[in-house]
Amino acid sequence: MAASFFFRMMMNLLKRIIGLKFLALIDYCDKVEAGISGRKLAQLKALAEAFQEMPKAYYIRGTTYFASILVLFYTLLLSYAGLAIAFRTVTGGWGVIAGLVIFILLVVALSGAEKGRTLSLRLFLAVWSALCVCNLLVAGWLLFASFSWLSVGCWAGSLLLLWLTRQVMNGPELTKLIQWRASLRIAQYRRQALTQPRRK
Repeated sequence: MAASFFFRMMMNLLKRIIGLKFLALIDYCDKVEAGISGRKLAQLKALAEAFQEMPKAYYIRGTTYFASILVLFYTLLLSYAGLAIAFRTVTGGWGVIAGLVIFILLVVALSGAEKGRTLSLRLFLAVWSALCVCNLLVAGWLLFASFSWLSVGCWAGSLLLLWLTRQVMNGPELTKLIQWRASLRIAQYRRQALTQPRRK
């Protein structure tokens, strides 16, 4: 009984650390994809009604950019760079390999998030969570090891970027973007479902 209570308490704390709005956004995308795979047109219509307002878009040389997604991509990438410098692994082999893996994951997340894919949101969350854990480990290392002010500054910068990432993850612009993209997917699927001839 006590273990169950402790587990629920820890799960609630973890949800609040991540942000309830971002978790609700992942749940929304899960429902959209489940509705499409299950061909639940009525459910998809109700989910599409969640879209109310267009996200802010920036047009640069004929290409459309959405600030929320770009901020997530660059803040997480720069957060890792600051963490690597603080831990003095930026020139090491493992630091380069880890940075390459994070970069690939973020590119995949970036390309899929603008289409309203659940996997992309989960990838952003996974990278953010991993960097949070690494920041705690580096903080402990800095307490007991000899360090320079450059290391402390890079670690603090990495932590600040993670806080900024959390704000964007739970911000209104990312919600608007995902809901808009999801509504486009729903509209496309419903149009295809309604125009396809029914099988006898």
